[in-house]
Amino acid sequence: AVKAGSSTTARWNGSTWSPVTPSGTPAAKATLNAIWGSKANDLWTVGGSGTALHYDGSTWTVASAIGTLNLQGLAGSSGSDIWAVSSEGVIVRYNGSTWQNQIPTQPQPLYDVAVAGSGQGWIVGGSGLTLRWEANKWNQYLSNVSQDLRGVWVDPQGEAWTVGQNGATLRWSGGTW
Repeated sequence: AVKAGSSTTARWNGSTWSPVTPSGTPAAKATLNAIWGSKANDLWTVGGSGTALHYDGSTWTVASAIGTLNLQGLAGSSGSDIWAVSSEGVIVRYNGSTWQNQIPTQPQPLYDVAVAGSGQGWIVGGSGLTLRWEANKWNQYLSNVSQDLRGVWVDPQGEAWTVGQNGATLRWSGGTW
């Protein structure tokens, strides 16, 4: 688990939480905002100042920094296909060896990303921004809300949910929010 807005990382062993200290440079002490993994020995966490940490089953290490981005959300479909989003509107993708910025940069901050193993994916952000992964690109869909959307979930069949400010709760089903 990662405590949002802090550098705290903890591990649940089945009965208790215990703190974990990532090794590496001072960047490992950055604010951590999201965690995702493909399996117990392949976890990632991202946060402020482009911080990306990787867990190999025994040790957290600092991966190559992702610029100076304030990374907010993280999700993937496998250990070699991971997405992260930033409050600067930048989407980055990990291909198994490197993180690469994706074009274009969005005009709104991005807060969360969700990907299902079937290739379904959503990104949500400021002022009701929603992006859907389809045909190998992120396409914008109108959410009909102006609140910042902070969390998103998607299932392999394509149904999605997003939540945000002022209790905004939206469901994607049948082609509309």
